[in-house]
Amino acid sequence: MKKLKVYFDTSVISHLDQRDAPEKMSETHKLWEKVKTGAFNVVLSNIVFEEMLDCTAEKQAVLMDYLVQIQYERVEVTADTLRIADKGRIAMNSIPKPEIGSDFTIDDIHKIREWHYECRKGMTRQEAIAHINRRGDEFE
Repeated sequence: MKKLKVYFDTSVISHLDQRDAPEKMSETHKLWEKVKTGAFNVVLSNIVFEEMLDCTAEKQAVLMDYLVQIQYERVEVTADTLRIADKGRIAMNSIPKPEIGSDFTIDDIHKIREWHYECRKGMTRQEAIAHINRRGDEFE
């Protein structure tokens, strides 16, 4: 039987350690247990890693501890994947980085997404793709 291919955005990964949203965290842990068995073909794009790069070091470490538990395909951002990401939301130096709390809530992920959107909105699609892939590569 063919396994379902699923794309996880940063919110899914973040909900594994989202103490301010215990119900979502619990549901995500149930899903993660299935993922660990290899029930799905998981895909993560460099958008996920770019957003994780802006988390606190502590949150990055926790999320990476989860990611090493599973197998996933990492894909670079293309015009198609960027268009998919932009459906859900979307000169870095001129826009102040958002304040991120030490407890790193889901609101912080939303702040990071908004910031990334603001930073990229003046870029061409190709510039945004190159930017995301470069930042995603910086994470690892």
